Amino acid sequence: MDRLRDIRAERLLVACTSCRRTGSYRIAGLVERFGGDIPQRDLLAALTASCRYQRGPEAAAPRKYEVQCQARLILPEAALAEAAAPAGRPFTIEVWKPGASGIQCHIATIWSLDLARAAFATATEIWPEEPLTLRQGIRIIRKHRMPD
Repeated sequence: MDRLRDIRAERLLVACTSCRRTGSYRIAGLVERFGGDIPQRDLLAALTASCRYQRGPEAAAPRKYEVQCQARLILPEAALAEAAAPAGRPFTIEVWKPGASGIQCHIATIWSLDLARAAFATATEIWPEEPLTLRQGIRIIRKHRMPD
């Protein structure tokens, strides 16, 4: 995704944290203006050419406290399909500190009891000397090497 034609969205945002300028551009309008083969880096330079903090490629590096243009293209994020969390409380598998004084490490959060039991059995094989619990909230379902 290096060129303007590779962006699969209707709009593109440009934002600069130095001068706090932002802009929203239609991709079709940018293709008409610059062509689809323009690299995104060159597109950003063209769109931010009027920024007072912009430096040319031949310019010296900015000094320590000099402000420089920090504009960036904000590409649209792909639509993420989030899995809905099942109703109820999840089951957790945890490794406890010696003497059961607190949780040392959280290993897993699992919504299915059958999968949680299988994962707990595997965890006891991987960490045979560690105190482990399989819990649902405060209810301990199984424990391994835990003091009573």
